[in-house]
Amino acid sequence: TAVKPPRKGLALAEERRRMVRIWWREIDRVLLVLIALLMAVGALNRLSDTEAEIKSMRTHADHLGKGAAQAVLNLILETARADGVERLSLETGTSDEFMPAVKLYLKNGFERGEAFANYSNGPHNQCYHLDL
Repeated sequence: TAVKPPRKGLALAEERRRMVRIWWREIDRVLLVLIALLMAVGALNRLSDTEAEIKSMRTHADHLGKGAAQAVLNLILETARADGVERLSLETGTSDEFMPAVKLYLKNGFERGEAFANYSNGPHNQCYHLDL
């Protein structure tokens, strides 16, 4: 099979722009937005035209159980749907410290499933999927 030449210049920049997004919702002032970003963060990594991965969901310890992670997940789900993602996947741990996150994902319809991308399921990690 033919090898595709590497993408250069604007094509590569456009591809990277499509893969990485930073979100914020302005509440009142920019200062409040910065505080919100410190409460919880998450990322959406585009794997293909129809598949994406949730990356790096984190909530500051002072804001656990206050809905910050749900708000970030809602925004990721809304964006994925609007962008035509059909399947959203994630990889997370299996130890007790990851159970609040697992409960959040299950509450939002994710189901435990096969490994994806470069991940493998094992004793310390597991994968979840949601068909949108």
